[in-house]
Amino acid sequence: RLSLRALGPNRAEVKLRVNAGWDSWSNQRLVLVRQGGRWLIDDLFSDSVPTGIKAILREELAAKPGA
Repeated sequence: RLSLRALGPNRAEVKLRVNAGWDSWSNQRLVLVRQGGRWLIDDLFSDSVPTGIKAILREELAAKPGA
């Protein structure tokens, strides 16, 4: 873990360095939300997903099939 900070009540941000294998490392940022006593991942950011995984998923779901 590189850092941990509160974003508000029941929200936190964790920055970490992940080893994906084969000596491949990447920095990631997770936004977490606390629901029902558990911490859940709300969004994930990395070099390959700088706008966040939720934004990418929204774009993909909004695209028309075959477009």
